[in-house]
Amino acid sequence: VFTGKSPEIGIVDILSEEDEKKIYDFRKNAVSPEELRKSAMVLLGLRTGLRASDITNLKLQDIDWKEHTISIVQQKTGRPLTIPWPNDVGNAVYRYIKYGRPRSDSGYLFIRHTAPYCKLSTKICNNALYTMLPDRKSVKHKGFHVTRRTFATNMLRSQSGIDAVMNALGHTDNTTVMKYLSFDSEGMGK
Repeated sequence: VFTGKSPEIGIVDILSEEDEKKIYDFRKNAVSPEELRKSAMVLLGLRTGLRASDITNLKLQDIDWKEHTISIVQQKTGRPLTIPWPNDVGNAVYRYIKYGRPRSDSGYLFIRHTAPYCKLSTKICNNALYTMLPDRKSVKHKGFHVTRRTFATNMLRSQSGIDAVMNALGHTDNTTVMKYLSFDSEGMGK
């Protein structure tokens, strides 16, 4: 039934180039176990589009080091997803495993740094982002998911099509992917 109202479309919040630079600067200077973990988690979100729930559920066995891929079953949708990861993400994860992750029998990649060495809550992803970008704390309802929206927007900016973005995010319907996208105003004016 038509109500006479157009659907409401909001502006998609993404990270600025300056914000992304701050994330990379943080990663470059990370040395403590917590900093290494934060760097790896935020880079996973920013460069692969993974949700916080998928990052905190990531297991060591989900990583294929030879193929440079991560294979998971998405927490939210229950759908399998295999995605490539860029070298900078692999390097950040490797540094965390080698120099930051406590020795533990836990199968989870990201674990607490004090006993018991168990899986983390998704709030740790928000906290990692807020450590790197403290101003993000005041942005209402715009936590870690901004990395997923930024990832999708950056794919579009690099001339990837909607189908490629859908596949990378693990979506099957292009209407759901549209809410993640922010269009490059300079690119649209060309």
